[in-house]
Amino acid sequence: MLATAVIVSYNRQDVLRRQLLYYANKPIHLIFADGSDDDWGSGDSGSIGEMTWEYFRISGYNSVLKRLVEAVHRVESEFMFFIDDEECILWTGVEQAVEFLRQNPDHSCAGGRADAMEILKSKIVIRPWGYWAEPFELLQSSGFDRLESVCSQSRTANIYYQVLRTLDIQTFVEVVDPNLNIENRYSGFTEIALSGFLTLAGKWQMGTYPYWIRYRALVKHSWNSSPDCLSTADAKEIASIFLKCLELRDKIDKNLVPEIDQDELVKVIERHFGQQILKKSFPSNHLMFKPYWHKGVKKRVLKRLIKFSKVLFRFAPSVYEFFYSRGLKRMTSFAKIYSKADPTVLKDVKTVEELWTKFPHGLTKIQFARELARV
Repeated sequence: MLATAVIVSYNRQDVLRRQLLYYANKPIHLIFADGSDDDWGSGDSGSIGEMTWEYFRISGYNSVLKRLVEAVHRVESEFMFFIDDEECILWTGVEQAVEFLRQNPDHSCAGGRADAMEILKSKIVIRPWGYWAEPFELLQSSGFDRLESVCSQSRTANIYYQVLRTLDIQTFVEVVDPNLNIENRYSGFTEIALSGFLTLAGKWQMGTYPYWIRYRALVKHSWNSSPDCLSTADAKEIASIFLKCLELRDKIDKNLVPEIDQDELVKVIERHFGQQILKKSFPSNHLMFKPYWHKGVKKRVLKRLIKFSKVLFRFAPSVYEFFYSRGLKRMTSFAKIYSKADPTVLKDVKTVEELWTKFPHGLTKIQFARELARV
C-alpha cells in the first residue's frame, strides 16, 4: 500500500462510489468517514484489486471533526491525504508526491497543481483554480517565517490537501479534541490548525504536475451560524494546538522543534484570519467616490465577456486555448501541457474525464454494481 486517502463526507454517498471506481486496482486504502443520517448499504469494507476500503458512519454534519479524528486513527500507511468527496486527487500526482517526500525529509507535505473542473455543455473542462493555482513555496528555514507566509498569502487550503506524513497527522489528532464544537466557529478553523502545524513542522513547495482537481456539482454544505472570521479565543486555541503538536512531535523527533512564543503565534493568526480580514471586502478610498453605476457596468461587461469566451471555447477550443492560456482547457490539452509527455499521466487524466463526465453526480448502488462488473 502506497498511501491512504481519508474522505470525510456528508449525505453524498453516490460520489463515494465514484471514488471507489477511480482508485480501483491501485495500491491505496480508502477510508470513508460518513456523517449521513442513514448507512449507505454497501458494506463496511472491501477491495477492488490492490485497492482496499473501509466505511464508517457517525451521523451529523457537525460530527466532522470527530469523524476526521477517527479516520486518521485507522490509517496504517506511512503517507496519507485528504480528499473532498466530490473531487479528485490524481493517482499519478500521489505517486510523485510520495517519491518527493521520501527524498526530502525536511518537507512535511508534497503535491502539485490545483485546478478545477466544471461541466460545459455536457463536457468536462478544466482551468486553474484561481489564486490557489499560482506557484508558491515555503522553503524558509524558520517555521515561524513559513507560517507567516502561508497565512499572509491565504494558502492553507493548498497545504491541507497535499500528500502528508501520517505521523504528523496522527500527532495532530492526538492533540485536537474530537468533541470540539466547531459549528459556531470560523469555517476554516480545522484547516488553519492542521495546515499551520504542518507549515511549522516542515517545508513545502508546489509541484507543476497535475494533482488536485476541484469539482462542484452538488449543493455546498455550510453552517449558517459560522462567523466570518476567527475570534481571539479561536486564535489562542489554534496557537495552543500548534505548540502541543510540536511538543508531542519533538518527543518523537528530537531534531524538530525550535522555541516559538505563543503570543507571537496568536498575533500572526489574528492578523490574517481575525477581524482584520473583514476589512478586505470594503472598497478602498480611491474607489469610494466613483459613481455607483461604475460597478454595475463593470459587472455586466465582465459577465458578457465570460459568456462570449465560453461560446468561443465551445466552437473553437484550440483558438480559445491559444489566446487565453490561463483559461478553460480541454482535459486532453491540460494533460499534454502538464504531463511532460508521461503516458501514465495522460491515461490518468483521461480516466478522470470519463468517470466525472459519465457520472457527474456519482453512482447509485445499481450503477456501481454494473460498473464494478466491468472493472
